[in-house]
Amino acid sequence: MKNRTNYILICFVTLLSTISILAQYKGSPVKKDKLIGVLKSRQLQTREIVGVIKSNGVDFQVDSSVEQELTTAGARPEVIAAAKTNYRASTVAKGAGGNTKFTGQPLAKDAVITLLQNGVTDAQIKKNVTARGVAFKPTAADRAELKKAGATVSLITLMDASYANPNQNAASNNSTVAKGSEPDSYQNLVDKAVDQYDAKKDTTGAITTLQQAVKSDPNEARAYQQMGYMYLYGQKNFEEAEKNMREAINRGGSAVFRVYHDHDGMFTTSCQGSLFIAKDGVRFESDDNKHTFETSDANIKQIKMNSIFKTFYKLKTGSFKIVLKSGEDDSVKFSFAPLTDNALESKMIIRLIGK
Repeated sequence: MKNRTNYILICFVTLLSTISILAQYKGSPVKKDKLIGVLKSRQLQTREIVGVIKSNGVDFQVDSSVEQELTTAGARPEVIAAAKTNYRASTVAKGAGGNTKFTGQPLAKDAVITLLQNGVTDAQIKKNVTARGVAFKPTAADRAELKKAGATVSLITLMDASYANPNQNAASNNSTVAKGSEPDSYQNLVDKAVDQYDAKKDTTGAITTLQQAVKSDPNEARAYQQMGYMYLYGQKNFEEAEKNMREAINRGGSAVFRVYHDHDGMFTTSCQGSLFIAKDGVRFESDDNKHTFETSDANIKQIKMNSIFKTFYKLKTGSFKIVLKSGEDDSVKFSFAPLTDNALESKMIIRLIGK
């Protein structure tokens, strides 16, 4: 009996720990169309996208068709895996005094337990909860009881976010919208700026929005990162671009450049992609997801412009090479060139890698 009690206690503590981890999402979950837009923009490297997904979750489930859609947009396997494991059910549940997304009678705790005990699948119960909501806000004791009846952690988390109490006088009292989802939150300002730049082609408006984001949280890197990119490619303002890129790097973000990656030493064959310069390293991700180059600063032996002679024959203005340490007598070289064919951009890249 003592062993069984200890086992239940361990399970309960593990459950609370897992729920705590799952509940640490911040801001609004990532929408599919926003994720696809970010993927197509090539302005964030894979680990940054994965970080946002793990921090905020996603508001859609990844089936085979969605996976194909994300892959077509440029998602690497790590992004797909993060989206699959960080699905957040709809986070708004309103009672009296506001519109409700639920239809029908909310499920009582006993009804959920009965369904579990009668072998109804986890997926079907989730569908019912999503459609109807639940009539209780799960307490620690409720979670333990549901777990014992066979509820998964994800089901319990879904019920916690689907509380629909029709007796609440104020809808706001029954809202589970996460802090940070307000229109003027840092995340939403950055998302708005990306939409202004990519969809509306309003570079000036996008930069103004990003400046608002910086004022709201000057310690975050992403607004600086986006501003650097927009100043460079939207306004050809190299001075402001470099200044903001350095601010992004200093805060743990990246400077982002669109480049060709040479495959044969002559740029006869090459691919396009994004070169990310961070505080301690450099990473290249090709648009077709076939080539990845990554190295730490400590492993870089030399970075410099290609000679005028080589530039002439390679037919890429501003081409440069990164030489890596590989031994005493030889080295590994990677050649890149900016998509803009602008040597000034290459020199900025060299300065930023040199920090």
